[in-house]
Amino acid sequence: MGRRAPSRLPGIRFEAQAPPLAESLPRMDVAVFVGFAASGPVNVPVAVEDAAGFAAIFGEDAPLAWDPDRRETVSAYLAPAVRAFFRNGGRRCWVVRVAGRFARSNYFPVPGLARLRTTRRGHTLWFAALKARAAGSWSDALRVGAGLISQPVTLLAADLDLPIAADVELDPARELVAGDLIRVNFGREYVLMFAVDSVSAPDADSDDPPAPLVSPPADYTRQNVKRARSATALWFRPTVGRPAVVNGRARFLAPTGRVRTADAVALDRSDAWAPGLPVAVSLHVPSAAAPLPGSLVRIDFGADQLWLSVRDTRLADALTSQTVDLVGDALWWLKAPPTTMPTFDPKNAAHTVDRLRLEIQVRQGDDVPVRAGDLGFEPKHPRFWAGQPADQRFYDDQSIVPVDPPPTVASAADRASLSGFDRPATFYVPIGMPILSDDVLGRIAFPTTALERDGLAAFSEDLFIDRQLGATGVESLASQADFIQYESPAPRRLTGMHAALRVEDATLIAVPDAVHRGWTRVDEPDIDAPRPSAPPPRPEWWHFLPCDPAAEVTLADAPAREHFLDCRIRVLPPPQFVDPPKRSDATGTFVLAWSTRSKERYTLEESTSPDFAGAVPIHRGTADRFVIYGRAPGDYYYRVRAEVDGAVSNWSAGAGVRAERSTGWQLRSPDQYADDVVLATQRALLRMSAARGDLFAVVGLPEHYREAEAIAHVASLKAALRAGPAATRVPPLGRGEARAFSYGALYHPWIITREDGAAGALRRMPPDGAATGIMARRALTRGAWIAPANEPFRGVLALTPPLAPRRRLALQDAQINILRQEPRAFVALGADTRSDDAELLPINVRRLLILLRRLALREGATYVFEPNGDAFRRMVQRGFEALLGQMFVRGAFAGTAPATSFQVVAGSALNPPASIDRGRLIVELRVAPSLPLTFLTVRLVQTGDRRLIAQES
Repeated sequence: MGRRAPSRLPGIRFEAQAPPLAESLPRMDVAVFVGFAASGPVNVPVAVEDAAGFAAIFGEDAPLAWDPDRRETVSAYLAPAVRAFFRNGGRRCWVVRVAGRFARSNYFPVPGLARLRTTRRGHTLWFAALKARAAGSWSDALRVGAGLISQPVTLLAADLDLPIAADVELDPARELVAGDLIRVNFGREYVLMFAVDSVSAPDADSDDPPAPLVSPPADYTRQNVKRARSATALWFRPTVGRPAVVNGRARFLAPTGRVRTADAVALDRSDAWAPGLPVAVSLHVPSAAAPLPGSLVRIDFGADQLWLSVRDTRLADALTSQTVDLVGDALWWLKAPPTTMPTFDPKNAAHTVDRLRLEIQVRQGDDVPVRAGDLGFEPKHPRFWAGQPADQRFYDDQSIVPVDPPPTVASAADRASLSGFDRPATFYVPIGMPILSDDVLGRIAFPTTALERDGLAAFSEDLFIDRQLGATGVESLASQADFIQYESPAPRRLTGMHAALRVEDATLIAVPDAVHRGWTRVDEPDIDAPRPSAPPPRPEWWHFLPCDPAAEVTLADAPAREHFLDCRIRVLPPPQFVDPPKRSDATGTFVLAWSTRSKERYTLEESTSPDFAGAVPIHRGTADRFVIYGRAPGDYYYRVRAEVDGAVSNWSAGAGVRAERSTGWQLRSPDQYADDVVLATQRALLRMSAARGDLFAVVGLPEHYREAEAIAHVASLKAALRAGPAATRVPPLGRGEARAFSYGALYHPWIITREDGAAGALRRMPPDGAATGIMARRALTRGAWIAPANEPFRGVLALTPPLAPRRRLALQDAQINILRQEPRAFVALGADTRSDDAELLPINVRRLLILLRRLALREGATYVFEPNGDAFRRMVQRGFEALLGQMFVRGAFAGTAPATSFQVVAGSALNPPASIDRGRLIVELRVAPSLPLTFLTVRLVQTGDRRLIAQES
């Protein structure tokens, strides 16, 4: 590109090699938004067509930090900016979610599911888990459940030695596929599970046929018979009778996500190990760390290994919290096949064969669970339960092609999407998994705050800028970016805003989250202690009882107390909370446990006041534990009482629990604000836009900036033009980069709007998204060469902070496009870039040149193999003149006739024989851009003597 025009008209010069001309102009309405999102891939551009599409992939507004002045949680501005873009006329945009390298995805154990890992030491079993489809705390409140789908299969022939070969017959409506899991139950002896590696017709596979188990009738047809082969199998033994060694060692995932070990004892009860009944084991572990229902527990009793799927957990001793009883379904895992292979008897009703598949359900709060059924256990299965890709891989593989939301285990639109576990496993097996169950497990709780899992704990320019491009100048940025992506010894994707360099159809870009004030970690004050509860209402005769209400009245006490009441009346001692938690996890989830006695029912009440005002019951039953999910940030108080045969105890001593407030981070005050992040981000944004040549940056300022701060910000941004570059992470733009200032526009102040579907909810946001939407609307309806000024901002109710009218001229001189309230709407009457060149000061001039550049590159890319002669050059000239003529008719140029508005030069003066011999074609497009009108104000004043005076200002 170059500039070669004898006049002062801005021009475009391009070199190419030969062309069919396009039928329409390039699109100038597509934008890129870079910022913080709740979910979605990181540093990967994703195209969205509306606000609903954005929410399906990137979620709702991402909470960041607590604002102590406004008493509210500050959220990210990316989602509001995208909604404002579409509300103001935008039709398509790309979104780049940015986060630090410590962003982490949540993992969710699957109830009753174990995975087989193959290592150098052999096969091992471990817990199976799902991974959230995207990094961040958006999935904290999700809970995962599982159910087993069992379909009977007829086993006709079998060879159960590895490799397994079996002829099976299914119902005609069903089909056996590679990846199915087959379970062979030998009654009370063994259970075999093997994953099908291949499926074939028995007649087509005559090598080593399995031994027949039954003799088919003479008229039998084998249309529904398939031969399944497998190289991997697991053998189990049902739990019949207690183990020979009753003391064992347990390993399990605690609610905190840590793998814990504890001593275990096989309970000696008549119903603890009876055939067909649940297994009971006593675990020496604090109640707060006990496995939740649905968890898998591995217990080694000597050389034998038991896998227990927990169904119920109870305190073993009412006076201590260090021992719990686990009850559930279990299997003994045999690490090697039986020495004597069992015989399957089709005539034995206890011998059964099933094809197993899986149903996954994902819950969020009290919402209806999202279910996905008919899933396979083995990776070869076409509907492998953990085979869905995470967002990062799914969208990064799309090569910047718009796609629908990824096919996840649960739909992305339901905000319950999970992807597969990212560690290899041979296959997965169910242990004690019921057909239908209400057991659900929450995430493995890593000891980090939500903001740390989002990768946003450290607010800096590194979130928005690729680490190798921050200090790269305009002239070398494009080549350096190409080197990093394609030519370096270790090629990689660009990060931050520089990931947008891959998006070829975008011409607008905004980074709305760069204007945050930043945040710091804070310690909250201790929760108020709960106050003693008044006893429940009693009958009048109760007050005659002389005993301590914490004791029990017995008949032996009656003669000494000389009362006329029946002393068989029981006064129940109140329950006691056992190790009550002081704080919930980041999802507002915690477990309460209390002491118990036999045959008692319990009522648990919750209040938000330490004196239990307005307490409401949240649980009634015989259980001594209750899991509380998803409490909003705040302090909660709990009390429990017991009831037996109409007798009611006093309330227990209260327990106070604090649900984590937002993220545990607090917004910095304006007095603590430093502008290094916003300055560095805007410098890098201008450099990138100018280096690519066809991006225009729309930026805002921090909310608390008044007139003086806004003017000082522009001066700081341009200070290097006078003082020279400084040695910083992102140095200021130097004199050789001055043209980059024409690739961006600054808008201020912020807008206040009411979001769609949120009645009464007002939202403050930077003007970036709305201003970008107006530019897109202008490009669609009238053309990118029309100034985006005096256009109503849709949905705006007010502006903040209020700017003094008398300072408007100073702000305009600083090239800040001021939003102001006019009688008809909120509008911006300015449309200036930050350029000091008067010719490039209007936004529409720079946008027109960007359009011409994209037009020239698009047409020039087709001029490769055409012969470069006079006729061809005249054809190229006429083609461009036709396109520019269409633009002239629509008001793109300033002249009154085409000859005075634009010129297309492609003659021999620009293309001498030496240049032609080198295979070059040079065409210059010289244009006179149309300029917006200057708005003059005429003021009408009515004086006291009823005269009207018109004044110009």
